[in-house]
Amino acid sequence: MFLKINTKIVNIVLILVMLLGFTGCEEAIEPSEVTVNEELSLANTSFSFDMLRMLNKEEEDGNVLFSPLSISIALSMALNGSQGETRDEMVEMLSYQELDMNSINQSYADYQNYLDNHKGDTELYLKNSIWIREGEEIKTDYLDVIAKQYLARLDYLDFNDPDSATAINNWIEEATKGKISDMIAPPLPSDAVAYLINAIYFKGDWAEQFDKDSTFDAEFYKQNGQTSTVKMMNDKRTVWYMENENMEAVRIPYVDENRSMIILLPKETDYIDNLINRLDEKIFSTILESFYEVDDMILQIPKFEMEYGTKNLNQSLKNLGMNIAFTSDADFSGMRDGLYISNVLHKAFIEVNEQGSEAAAATVVDLKETAMESPKKFRADRPFLFLIYDEDSNSILFLGKYSE
Repeated sequence: MFLKINTKIVNIVLILVMLLGFTGCEEAIEPSEVTVNEELSLANTSFSFDMLRMLNKEEEDGNVLFSPLSISIALSMALNGSQGETRDEMVEMLSYQELDMNSINQSYADYQNYLDNHKGDTELYLKNSIWIREGEEIKTDYLDVIAKQYLARLDYLDFNDPDSATAINNWIEEATKGKISDMIAPPLPSDAVAYLINAIYFKGDWAEQFDKDSTFDAEFYKQNGQTSTVKMMNDKRTVWYMENENMEAVRIPYVDENRSMIILLPKETDYIDNLINRLDEKIFSTILESFYEVDDMILQIPKFEMEYGTKNLNQSLKNLGMNIAFTSDADFSGMRDGLYISNVLHKAFIEVNEQGSEAAAATVVDLKETAMESPKKFRADRPFLFLIYDEDSNSILFLGKYSE
């Protein structure tokens, strides 16, 4: 987002990267030592499905992929500089009504500590930074919150120097293990005041990998009635499964079994939009509570790679009720006078294969059970939803719709 300061702008660049492949264990604090605010988790889940509905309407039969967490953190950092009706609209859109600003900030501080320090066989951490033009000022109180609560690195740069863009891009590339590069195009705008950057990184293998030799060509039935050929991964295993009259779902754990991919599969090919329109935090909670183990299930899911964006989220956010922030009536005086949001941009990538998954995304906030007699089969050969989910913190890290 670029925040316009009269004729000046603040750039908030948020990077999400999720690499689902193998990584070793590191010394870290135990999850039980970290408090993750339940109200924040519920708020983020609610926002996740609200945003999914907006993006799905815009894409119609196309794929959708985004990081709810990245967008929430991006907007939360901007929220700290907001006042009055601007803040009220943002709070309601983010489902933060039950949280005050101090609770939100402390929750994200705890959340970041949890993500950075979770001990396990997957790697999951969060990084923030703010880069300010030399000679420009952002209010000290705001910077203190971003530095202390969001643990952001603070740097002052000569934005007229072409190497400044390189320095920012290098930080982004390092924070995302090389998956996001050249995010900031040089030269930096003459009216840019600051860049506020968030990065999250995840890496892990499936707890039980798929045999590459078992992958086969299969038909995939699209929403528009057409078919395509996909590489269908295939295995027979014990699976966490649930089913109701409208859908079935599986939870496929990574090496650290508290993190998993959840696939929600409608029973009819044209039901995917109905499922998306109905999903909320309560229904999702019911789904999570309904999983049970099924032995010897035939599990078949597509091997796929998807890139989404760069996507401008302005209209989606406006449709969710965040309007004033995009106008000259916006009040971000907690950061500096004369600011409004120009653009909120997001980009995402994911690859799912026999070993695990590899995913990356970037958000640019521009502020201008029992054994069965015969094997049961779960075959994702029609549009489905997928989530990368952290069960310890009840957080949706990645959310998408695969439709073609």
